[in-house]
Amino acid sequence: MGEPTYSIDRQDDAGTARLLLGGELDLAAREDLYAAIVAAGADADITAVVLDLRGVTFIDSEALGAVIEGHAAITSAGRSYSLVGDHGPVRRVLDIAGLVPMLGEDPA
Repeated sequence: MGEPTYSIDRQDDAGTARLLLGGELDLAAREDLYAAIVAAGADADITAVVLDLRGVTFIDSEALGAVIEGHAAITSAGRSYSLVGDHGPVRRVLDIAGLVPMLGEDPA
């Protein structure tokens, strides 16, 4: 196997965990993406989790599953969950899947 074709980085600021996502979010990224979302929400100092999609070039149904499951995990813990930077083909996939209204807007 080669190097991952995606990246997941975290920046925390004033109670918000921002996950900076990049590259191709697909089956290979699913487990890491979900784990990063859940880890961010498990931090006692975090009240909001934001997925920053500006660096994402591709997203498939497996990664969308992680986004949806992450939404359930974070909101059931009483924290807010939103997306920012959904653009071009990524925005189109989110629109087709009907996820934009459910996932909300960036609180920043």
